[in-house]
Amino acid sequence: MRNKTTTGMALLALSIFLTTPAGAASVSSIYDMNRMLSEPHPLAHQYGTRWKPAVVPQTGAAPAVMTPNLGVDQGSRKVAAPQSVPMYSTKPAPRAIPVKATASQSTSHRRSGGGGIFNEIKLGALAHDLGPFSSQKEEGVDGHVELRFNSPEFLKYIWSPYPHIGADISSVGDTSSIWIGLAWEWDFWKKYFAGFSLGGALHNGVTKQGEGQEDEKELGCSPLFRLGINFGYRFNERHSVDLLLDHISNAKICDTNEGLENFGIRYGYRF
Repeated sequence: MRNKTTTGMALLALSIFLTTPAGAASVSSIYDMNRMLSEPHPLAHQYGTRWKPAVVPQTGAAPAVMTPNLGVDQGSRKVAAPQSVPMYSTKPAPRAIPVKATASQSTSHRRSGGGGIFNEIKLGALAHDLGPFSSQKEEGVDGHVELRFNSPEFLKYIWSPYPHIGADISSVGDTSSIWIGLAWEWDFWKKYFAGFSLGGALHNGVTKQGEGQEDEKELGCSPLFRLGINFGYRFNERHSVDLLLDHISNAKICDTNEGLENFGIRYGYRF
């Protein structure tokens, strides 16, 4: 009897529950597991999962994918990973290579000397009245000095000669002279040079015919013309040695013109 009563009550309750609309809707909305399982996670498109990567919007170019230690893979082209660049270089700066002066630059430097007005001084000893263009009357040795100045700009039109002054002083009291003029000089065969000079000279010798002794030169007049020819060797930019022949005469413009030549060696120092 008790079982029948229990069974009847259960059937009654079930029929009441199923016939109520609100209850059916509540059950359907709360326990509808299919709907909950089919909805995507709210952050699924941003982070992705290990099975389903996040979807990146396409903009035309293939996405760049970083791979460790392999650079950047842009589509089918692999770009090497950027190398780290040190902020300060430890490599020493390259040494400056000295530029060797050209022949024209070297010549220009020699013409202008060390920056002052003087270019070179020459000191030497010359055999007095040695010839070969005049007869030998006088003798002895002359002390020789020549001072050269830097070539001024306006002389470049006549190959930039050096203005110079000098003197030949007789050691035995014969004819001595002082002179002034221009000197040209050219280098060749690396350290050799040759040159000549032109100018005028004053002297203390005999000027009139018959006034001098037999062992004195009669030079006719004063001043005289002077010509010098030299050939030498340069040790470096400053030191040199050369042979010199200088000649003074009046070019036959006076009554007598015996002329006088000196020949010797001298040392040069360039400032």
